[in-house]
Amino acid sequence: MSILGDRLIALQQEKDRFSFDVEGLGVDGNPLTVFFTKLTVREDERLRKLHPKFYQAVSSGDIPSFKALVDLICLKAEDESGTKLFDEADKQKLLGMVVGFVMNFSTKIIEKLFEANSLEQAEKN
Repeated sequence: MSILGDRLIALQQEKDRFSFDVEGLGVDGNPLTVFFTKLTVREDERLRKLHPKFYQAVSSGDIPSFKALVDLICLKAEDESGTKLFDEADKQKLLGMVVGFVMNFSTKIIEKLFEANSLEQAEKN
């Protein structure tokens, strides 16, 4: 790895990390703390490929498709150690959840990921 590659990794490790609790999703019905970080380039590209109007919907105040919100949850939700919380089988279960659950879960992520400045920039790209 190049010297700059090492520096990039170091910068990424210092990125903002956010968390919130989801009632009843933890062990024995306890709250589960969900962690997430800002979008990476790979994650952004995946969202754009799967859901081309995702950013447009978020910026206009519309609700993106619930499938897009499930994809966002699967991309970003991690446990404390940084392991993804949801795999492909879980994604199918999330698609079967009531829309209120998906909306509440994803809104907590969207509020931090798409603060005014970052959303305006994403729309321009």
